[in-house]
Amino acid sequence: MQTQEIIIARLLSNNGIFRQLGTTVVLTTHNPQLLQVADSIISLNSHGQVELQATGGDTIQYVNLIRGREDTGAGEGGLNEKTWDKISRSSNEPMNNTEDQDQTRQIGDLSVYYYYARIVGPVLCTVFLLAHAFLAFAENFPRVWLSKWTEAGGDQLSLYLSVYIILALAASVLVVGCIWVIFLELMPKSAIRLHWSLLSTVIRAPLSFFSMTDSGVTLNRFSQDMTLVDLALPISLMSLGQSFFGCIATVGLIATGSAYMAITIPVTLVALYFLQKVYLKTSRQLRYLDPECRSPLYSHFVEVLDGLPTIRAFCWQTASTEVLIQHLDQSQKPYYMLLCAQRWLNLVLDIMVMTLATIVVALAMELHKSTNAGLLGVALNNILGLNQQLSLFITSWTTFETSLGAIARIKTFVETTPSEAQPGENLEPLGSWPEEGRIYIQDLCLSYPDGTSALNNISMCIAPGERIGICGRTGSGKSTFILALLRLVNPSHGMITIDGVNIKSISPAAIREALIAVPQDPFILIGSVRYNADIMGTSNDEEIMSVLKQVGIWEAIESRGGLDAILEDYPLSQGEQQLFCLARAILKKQTRQSGYQVVILDEATSNVDSETDHRIQQVLRDAFKGCTVVSVAHRLDTITDFDRIAVLDAGCLVEFDTPQRLLARDGFFRRMVSAFEKPEPEEI
Repeated sequence: MQTQEIIIARLLSNNGIFRQLGTTVVLTTHNPQLLQVADSIISLNSHGQVELQATGGDTIQYVNLIRGREDTGAGEGGLNEKTWDKISRSSNEPMNNTEDQDQTRQIGDLSVYYYYARIVGPVLCTVFLLAHAFLAFAENFPRVWLSKWTEAGGDQLSLYLSVYIILALAASVLVVGCIWVIFLELMPKSAIRLHWSLLSTVIRAPLSFFSMTDSGVTLNRFSQDMTLVDLALPISLMSLGQSFFGCIATVGLIATGSAYMAITIPVTLVALYFLQKVYLKTSRQLRYLDPECRSPLYSHFVEVLDGLPTIRAFCWQTASTEVLIQHLDQSQKPYYMLLCAQRWLNLVLDIMVMTLATIVVALAMELHKSTNAGLLGVALNNILGLNQQLSLFITSWTTFETSLGAIARIKTFVETTPSEAQPGENLEPLGSWPEEGRIYIQDLCLSYPDGTSALNNISMCIAPGERIGICGRTGSGKSTFILALLRLVNPSHGMITIDGVNIKSISPAAIREALIAVPQDPFILIGSVRYNADIMGTSNDEEIMSVLKQVGIWEAIESRGGLDAILEDYPLSQGEQQLFCLARAILKKQTRQSGYQVVILDEATSNVDSETDHRIQQVLRDAFKGCTVVSVAHRLDTITDFDRIAVLDAGCLVEFDTPQRLLARDGFFRRMVSAFEKPEPEEI
């Protein structure tokens, strides 16, 4: 018995668990063979209206009607397998989380500063430093100039006034210049480069990376870290530049109030050194922990959205909410402790500035004969704002290092994420490759991480234009075989050649561009129907509409607004999405006069009813006539007219011959077909 039969017998039959427990079951399906166990049947038409309702003995007549109207081929059980989940990671192995690498941090890693400076560029870095240095001079020197002006009385009024106005205008221009450099030059340039580096890294990553890495980590790189790069980093960088040069200017002006104040500068610097060593070490770790503690929260959001129907069906809302609250509490702890550390910093800085102010006043009173009144006023005026300058500098430095932590995580992510394209795999095939579609597979082997064989010594030769069906039980290796053809997984042994070219020597992107593949799980991009059908823009509207009409979904799309309709606003059903992906594949074939001679179908019509499936099979025969077709079968009747059928079992090729010969002898394929011959409803 196949997986489907086991589920029906143990759950839905007269002896099944649901029958024994008296459970009400609502089963939605496009497979008429499952209707045999139903007490009541409701059939909906294409408009969502009830076209037939049968109960009791009428259900048997309805099932017989359906079986007479359609072929009796039933769905092959277990074709919803997610083979790569097992290939990518063993169930006994913990998930590898690259976020753990951030736990071992190098404080003050100069490579991160160099990495960011290289992204920004030396010219912008130099302009940034000079602009803030001149800005600090233009903002602080007018105080000294004003004291000189006061001492001069009314002499040279025009000179003092002109210089003062020039300094004020220069400060205004430099402020605008600093904002321009950071927000219009430095920030966009660095953000675009970092985002592109992240995106290209993710696109080039192998399939195993996404199965072995927590999705929250990858999501964090694009959301939390890029937000820091786009928003927090420019602001902290500007505050850091102003506060750093402002502190230097302020300390210099304080020292001018009394020559003896210069003695306190080394002591102050030593105190600031130990202060920043304590505060920065703590706040840096807290700021690093902040985004890390949010990763489980983001992962939980994604998991809840993906499993929302299951959560509601099993009434797990309360448990899911409790887990969410736990993650939320954990995510807020570093932020709260960071606020406490900042309050402590402000207190310590206020005490330091109070001590300096006391020293300045004491020196002025004791050494009043050698103290310049104007410069003393400048010193006292500046010392009142020194605590704010120091607090701003340390806070800005901490925020800047936090933002650099995002840069460091992006840098680590880019450098440690493997690429599926290995050195030496840069051969670019001819534009018309594959021209014939001859596939040769020799001793193909692929293993799970625990050493268990997924594919074992598979060898076959597929002639040009031949149509090959792949079938087998759940876990037999069908989807893994398709993944190997597309180089989504790399075999541990063996070779696959297409038209005499070893696909190991070609970049994975070039292989997927040259082959036509329709996956089991359809993927729809955000955008219009036109964009989704023809991303490269190589087909006109008439060609797109013609293909959509071939697969039978043009009426549904036209009612939503035609080619300009946004699929996100008017979503398609699961079956319509599969048909749309088929239309996309047919359109890709029509864009080139030569090439695209290999078509790979992985249960491409698993979510459509039998009648639509038969119609689509005919469309595929016409559209891909003369192409080499490798198709994983969802319904066995869809591959009975194929040239040959490959039967996989436990990763081995157990049978490979024409359907007629396979049915003529007692083997795996014949037993599979026999298993689909259902007993009468009365027998169930």
